Amino acid sequence: MSTVEKKGDEVFSDKLIKKEYINKLRNNHNIPHYVIENIIHRSEKPPTDPDLFSEMISGKLVHPKKSASLLSKIRGEGTCSIIDKLKVKYFQSNKKYLADCLNLGINRVLVEKELIRENPCLLEKEQWCEIRIKYLNDVASPDIEFALEELILLQGNSFDFKDYVKRVASLDTEHWLDLLFRSIGLEIDQLTQRQSYLLLARLIPFVEKNYNLIELGYRGTGKSYLYRQMTDDSILVSGGKTTIANMFYNLGTRQIGLVGRKNVIAFDEVAHVNFKDSTAVQIMKDYMESGSFSRGSHDIYADSSIVLLGNINEDIKLLLNKNVFAPLPELLRDMALIDRLNFYLPGWEINKLLTDCLTGKNGLLDNYLFAAFNRLRDEDYTEIVEDYFQLDKNLDTRDSRSVKKTVAGYIKLLHPDGNVSKARLKNYLELALEGRKRIKDYLVKFYPFEYSEQLFECAAVDGSEKVIPSLPEDKYNYQLKQKLPEPGVIYIGQIINNNELAILKVKIKSYSYGKGRLSFVNTYDKEIMKQLKKSFVNIKGKSTEIRKAINQRDFHIEFIPLLKEINADISKAFFVALYSLIYNKVITTSFIISEKSKLFRESFKNQSIRAIKIEEKGKLKTLLPIKTDDFNLYIEIPREVYENVHDYILLTE
Repeated sequence: MSTVEKKGDEVFSDKLIKKEYINKLRNNHNIPHYVIENIIHRSEKPPTDPDLFSEMISGKLVHPKKSASLLSKIRGEGTCSIIDKLKVKYFQSNKKYLADCLNLGINRVLVEKELIRENPCLLEKEQWCEIRIKYLNDVASPDIEFALEELILLQGNSFDFKDYVKRVASLDTEHWLDLLFRSIGLEIDQLTQRQSYLLLARLIPFVEKNYNLIELGYRGTGKSYLYRQMTDDSILVSGGKTTIANMFYNLGTRQIGLVGRKNVIAFDEVAHVNFKDSTAVQIMKDYMESGSFSRGSHDIYADSSIVLLGNINEDIKLLLNKNVFAPLPELLRDMALIDRLNFYLPGWEINKLLTDCLTGKNGLLDNYLFAAFNRLRDEDYTEIVEDYFQLDKNLDTRDSRSVKKTVAGYIKLLHPDGNVSKARLKNYLELALEGRKRIKDYLVKFYPFEYSEQLFECAAVDGSEKVIPSLPEDKYNYQLKQKLPEPGVIYIGQIINNNELAILKVKIKSYSYGKGRLSFVNTYDKEIMKQLKKSFVNIKGKSTEIRKAINQRDFHIEFIPLLKEINADISKAFFVALYSLIYNKVITTSFIISEKSKLFRESFKNQSIRAIKIEEKGKLKTLLPIKTDDFNLYIEIPREVYENVHDYILLTE
C-alpha cells in the first residue's frame, strides 16, 4: 500500500469502500452505484466475493418485467423483502401516508406514521430503500392492498460537516486529490495534471449553486457517469427532451420542477435537446442568469446547476477553426443563453476511459462524499480569489462572476476549509479564466455587434505577477492566430507632418433590421464624413449581393482618434470594414491602412520601423508594420505573443 493510500485510509477509515466491487457489479444491476455501495457498507460481513454479493442483491431487486409474479408471491406468502425506489406522499383525504413502489409498479402502499417519523426524508424526494412489504389480506381494500412493515434507507447518511473539513485538512492536497479521484472510481496516475483538474471541473456544479457548465467532447470519456450514477442529487436528462412543467414549474399541480428538486440537471446528447414549448429557452435563460424565473403569477427561485453535455463528431482541428459551439442545436445556439454559461470544459482533451483508468482501491462512500458536496453549496467562497488577485476591471459582470464561481468551486472541492495558498489559487484562476474566455471568444467572433474582446488579465494584489490566460487549442491553427478586432473595426494610419503617425479607429456596427441607412455616432472631419457617405452610396450601387445585405440593416459609424487626426481618403478602408461586418469575415490581418503616398517612403527610406504601441481604454495594443505595393498595413498582435518575439523588425522597403 502506498503512502497516499495509507494516509487516506487512516483519516477516513470508517467512510471507505473498495471500489473494485462497484466496478465489477456496475453492469450487473440496474440500480445506481451509490445504492450498491450502501448495501455493501451496511452488511455486517462485507462479502469478499463480488459474485456472491451480486447473487445476494439479485434476490431482492425488483425487475419491472417480473413485478406481476412477485406481487402474486407476496399475496401468497404474506410478506417479502425487496429493494425498490419509494415515492411517499401524505393524503389529506384519508390522513394516511401512501407510497409508490416504482419498480414493483404499485402505488398506494400504506406507510405507518412511525416509519415517517424515523425517516422524514421520505417525504422530500424519491428514496432507494430495502423494505419488507406485506399483503393486508382480510383488511385489504380496493385502494390499499399492501403495507410496509420495515424500511432501511439505502441512500443518505448522517453527516458532520465540521468533521469532514477537519479530515480533509489533515491531508495534503495531493493525497486528498488522489483519494477524491478514487472516490469517483478513477486512478489519477492515468491522467496528466491538466486532465485531472479539467475532470475535477465536472464536480463544480455539485458544490456551487446555479453553476452552468458545458462540456463537448468525444464519446467514451465518462461525461455522463457522474450525473447518472454517483448521487440522487443529480439527474441526467437523456435524449434532451423535457417540458417546462417537468423542468421548471407545473401550473396544473403547482409544483416546482427539477430545478427545485435536484442539485444538478445534466442534459445528455445536447444536440438533441428539444422543448415542446417555444418559451422554454427564454425561461432557461432567466433561470441561468439569476436562479429565478416567472411562471404564471409566480416568481420562483431555485439553485440547481445546469450542465450541457455533447459529442464531437468531427476532427477537433476542424471544429476549433470553425465554431466550438457547433455541436449545439440551433435552439440553444442563442447568444444570451451561451453568455450565461460559466465554464466551457474542453472535453476533447479528456481521453477515453479504459479499464486501466478505473480504480480497484479504496474510495469514499458516494453518499458520504456527495453529502459533503451538498453541504458545501451553502458556503460562499467567491471572494477568496480577491485576497490574492485583482480581476481585470474591463471584465463585465458575467465574466467576473463566472471566474469567481469556478475558482470557488475548486476551493470547495480541494480546500473545503477555505484555506488555499496563492500558488494553488493561481492554478485554479488560470483554469477559470480559460473556461470563461473560451465562451467569450466565441461570442466576440459571432456576435461582434454585442460583444468586445477581453484580455481577461488579472494582476496579483501585491504586484508580483500577472495572469493572462490563453487557450491551448490555439495551437491547432495552421498559422499564428492573431487577436483581431471584431468584424467592422478597422485602424487607419497616415504619415503626417513628414514624420508623425496619425491613427484613427473606425468602428461600424449594425443590427439585424433596417433599411440600408448610414449614421454617425459622433462627428469627425467633415470631409471624411462626406467621403464615407458617398462611398456608402457607391457600394450599394455596385453589387446586387452586397446591396441586398446592406438594405436589410442600418449602420452606425463611430470615429475613435488614437493619435493625431488623419486627413486622408479612407474610402477603401471603410469598404474593407463594411465588407467584414456584413459577412462576419475574419480578415487574416487587422488593418491600419495609410494613403498610398510618397510621403511615407520618403520619410522612412532605408529605415526600419519597430512595433508601434498604442493604449486604448487602458489596454495596450501592439501594431506591427507591413509594406505593400499600394499602401501601408499594420497588423495587431496580442501582447503575450509580441512579448515573446524578440527584435521583431519589418523593413519598410
